[in-house]
Amino acid sequence: MIRRRRRRRKRRRKRRRRRRRRRRRRRRRRRRRRRRRRRRRKKKKKKKQKKKKMKKKKKKKKKKD
Repeated sequence: MIRRRRRRRKRRRKRRRRRRRRRRRRRRRRRRRRRRRRRRRKKKKKKKQKKKKMKKKKKKKKKKD
């Protein structure tokens, strides 16, 4: 089967620019400085688990009569 590709036309939208008039008002602001205290969290140390070594059981030899 032969597939035909359809071409889509892209439509561009026109944007209208609006001009705004801005009035500037001067305001005096007083700045207050705030001091922040940082609390440090103590890191908890993780205890390492010791691996238990498994002891090998010795095989008992059977005595021949």
